[in-house]
Amino acid sequence: MFTPEILSSLETSIAETKIPQPMLGDKWLVSSCLQKSLRRGCIEAALRAAASLWQQDRQNFWRRLHVAAMEDCSADATTVTTVLTATANSAWRKRCGDLQVGLYLTRLLCESVKSRAADELYLLLERSSTHKALREQFAQADDAFLIECMLDEDSLLTHRALAAWYLCGTQKFPSDVMSPRKGNPDVAKQVLRTLNAPSDLVEASISVMGRTGWPLSIFQPLLWQAVQKQGDQLQVVHEPIKPCPDVEGIPLFGCDQYTRIGQSCFRQLQRAVPALKRFSTKQVGLAVFYGEGGLLDRYITSPLLAELRQEAEKADAEYAGLCLFSYGDLRDCLAANAQTLADIRTEQLHRYLNGAAA
Repeated sequence: MFTPEILSSLETSIAETKIPQPMLGDKWLVSSCLQKSLRRGCIEAALRAAASLWQQDRQNFWRRLHVAAMEDCSADATTVTTVLTATANSAWRKRCGDLQVGLYLTRLLCESVKSRAADELYLLLERSSTHKALREQFAQADDAFLIECMLDEDSLLTHRALAAWYLCGTQKFPSDVMSPRKGNPDVAKQVLRTLNAPSDLVEASISVMGRTGWPLSIFQPLLWQAVQKQGDQLQVVHEPIKPCPDVEGIPLFGCDQYTRIGQSCFRQLQRAVPALKRFSTKQVGLAVFYGEGGLLDRYITSPLLAELRQEAEKADAEYAGLCLFSYGDLRDCLAANAQTLADIRTEQLHRYLNGAAA
């Protein structure tokens, strides 16, 4: 369902949006810089990365924005609704100026109160060994059971979200570890529309179901209900993040496990620090993410959200083949060698940019 009121209210601000100088780098590097800048509230870097990604790969740019809204601002229903509605309406974007709309939404995401709860819920449901029995039980359950679980507001958030995932099916939202289930996405949409949640949020979430392989969109209404129940326990935490050095405007944190240059930096770090050689490059990249890539400048929390955050990190580490003791050692070693990694990233970025110029 198209919601014109949400979009028309943005048009004056969008018209006033100025286009910045694009950030240097390939689409993978600027995409990484974009999302990590959004999390940190680094508006200038995020806008420059957004302009660059839009120029290089428009489809990837719009996918990145709607994923960022669900991954990083999932407890802010207004921001999620606005971004998902806008990214799903290409005709409206074209009329208002596609890049200007994207830059406006980028700033909106930067300034939003953050929460990675939807992504953390996804990691916990898919990767935690403690949920293995629940995954197997729900995989064999009939649709009626899953629907009842989704509708039960007194049930655990993890149970309701897993029920929604299986009702949609793993053909719709694949997983490497969950049992295959065809599912019925149309029925799942009908159930979502009956939830006691803002209709605009529900419709916006449904509008992007067909454009992503992750079930984060179907978690949004359920997560909204769970957050509302936290009431006075909710609080917004401000955590100033130390400015990150950059090379010609490219923040060092952009060199992460999802970029070739980031993987190269981690391999060089492992050669320089013998204690890191027993870990895989993927494990190093994961620990770097939780040490710096997932940092949020201003986020909402509560006992439920804090537990979700902690358990999701444990599940992610476990899935990567790390016990908690080894993971703690890895995090400590990376913290002790943070400057070495910064030096390596700086050196490799200079070489990368010199090669691009050549």
